[in-house]
Amino acid sequence: MTTSWLAYGNTSGPDTPGDPAPVMNGPMWMPEQPPTLWRLIDWHWQPIPLYPVLMLLLMGLYAYGVHKLRQRNLSWPIHRTGLWMTGCLVVAWGTTSGVEGYGMLLFSAHMFQHMTLSMLAPILMLLGAPTTLLLRALPTNQRFAGRLRRVVLTVLHSWFMRAITHPLFTWPLFIGSLYGIYFTPLFDQLMSTVLGHYFMLGHFLISGLLFFGPTLAIDPWPRRNGHLARIIELLMGSPIHAFFGVIIMMTPNLLVDFFAQPPPSWGVDPVSDQWLAGSIAWMFGELPTLGSMLVVARQWHHSDARAARRAERQARRDGDAELKAYNDWLRGLHGLQPAHDVPNDQAPTADITSPQNEPVETSPQHQPPPEQNEAEVPQPHQSAAPPELTTKRHQA
Repeated sequence: MTTSWLAYGNTSGPDTPGDPAPVMNGPMWMPEQPPTLWRLIDWHWQPIPLYPVLMLLLMGLYAYGVHKLRQRNLSWPIHRTGLWMTGCLVVAWGTTSGVEGYGMLLFSAHMFQHMTLSMLAPILMLLGAPTTLLLRALPTNQRFAGRLRRVVLTVLHSWFMRAITHPLFTWPLFIGSLYGIYFTPLFDQLMSTVLGHYFMLGHFLISGLLFFGPTLAIDPWPRRNGHLARIIELLMGSPIHAFFGVIIMMTPNLLVDFFAQPPPSWGVDPVSDQWLAGSIAWMFGELPTLGSMLVVARQWHHSDARAARRAERQARRDGDAELKAYNDWLRGLHGLQPAHDVPNDQAPTADITSPQNEPVETSPQHQPPPEQNEAEVPQPHQSAAPPELTTKRHQA
């Protein structure tokens, strides 16, 4: 059983003479024993379990929305439910496990928590399409649920949503969660209180949702760019993470003072731990970005396939009028009449003297029938005699 201690007010950490621990104003569980894999992944409730309770509430609301759809005999993809639940569990685990406690003492554990909340959990939650589920589950009547649905649609189309989903807002917010926090005294100030710490965790999660939401475009968003533009936007974020991680790895001195003095009994060098934190920021930031690009590429493929099927159905309905109009446009570029306006006697014929149209010898059984004289062709007001009778008349 892992022993633990709580920090209240300006209470110090583990009782190690001459080695003051980080100062945290408020109740916060921090481990006493050195980190191991099991201690990092083990669940441990904090005195103020804000985010686990919030995630449990969101999971319950999502399950209720799926239940409402099934009551109306409407289906909902099971993989969407699984992705949403997994994303909420990742947030709950990242704020309730040993990662949360060790993240108060080690820079590397904190950086892992940061990447989990800002990169992994938002992507999983967005792939669950919660806004789409909400709009489908809410009715369109005049009762409270119907009014709530209209409020959601109004917010989605509001200027506020267009502003906070614009790249001029999401990019500074996303970059600020990296460079603006760790390269300024802001990090030490936020980590000095439980409220500031929880505010920073919420900032990581919200910045990831706003950055990846319009890019993945699973739910309806005020801004929706093309597939290529979204892939480019994801590619632009990759070097930002890589450069951020490299800076942390190559910096010889400590960037933040909060992790300057880990418990001496753990035998952890703060500079080496900072190098590990930079490598986590570098590598962890690449994998979710690659997964997001694969999702957008898959959407692009399916969109093209749907467009091709729509074009085929339209061509069957109108006799491929679009292709005929395009061919007529090409003929007009060369000064030719449209194909439906060209008389039959002026239609272009193949050159029989070209090597591609050399005459082919045919056997007597496959000789073409002789041309008929104009007198032998039955007129519209005449009735053509049967073939055998016509043959007897010529013999007579």
